Amino acid sequence: MDVYQTLLQDHRTIQQIFGEIERTDVSEVERRERLFRNLREELEAHVILEENIFYPEIDKFPIAGELVDVAFDEHAEFDAILHEISELPVAKSEWLERFAELKDMVQQHLFNEENRLFPAARKELDDSRAEQLGRQIEELKQRERLIVRWQAPGKWSILNEHTLPALIWLNARRRDLRFKW
Repeated sequence: MDVYQTLLQDHRTIQQIFGEIERTDVSEVERRERLFRNLREELEAHVILEENIFYPEIDKFPIAGELVDVAFDEHAEFDAILHEISELPVAKSEWLERFAELKDMVQQHLFNEENRLFPAARKELDDSRAEQLGRQIEELKQRERLIVRWQAPGKWSILNEHTLPALIWLNARRRDLRFKW
């Protein structure tokens, strides 16, 4: 699978979890909490993989650079709203309102990636490199069995038997520098 197919697969998984959460009702508190935890973990892992593997590769191309900047901004917004939702009781109407807001934001982001960023990247990134990046993402997922934990807005970490502290540190520094300009 190339990088686009791999990321599209993640997108479909995220959309599926959104749908499952929407089909819950207020009496299914534990199920809703579990599904939200799954959604948060999928989003966090996806963000880390995009920001550390895919985006750096295409950011160097002028046609994709601005789109990558927007994607980083959107990821920061996901960060903030995920934190807010995590602090709310799932049975409250405010939780559902914030969840709906997150869903709209994520859906718009996925649409922009699939219809603007991916086509721009395909113009610049050759097929063999796209295949390499897809394999790199899949290998990282399999080898490391990413268990991502959200710490605070803008602070992600990957926990596994070997932990990847350098990746996290680089990701945080890269994002901090990017937003200070």
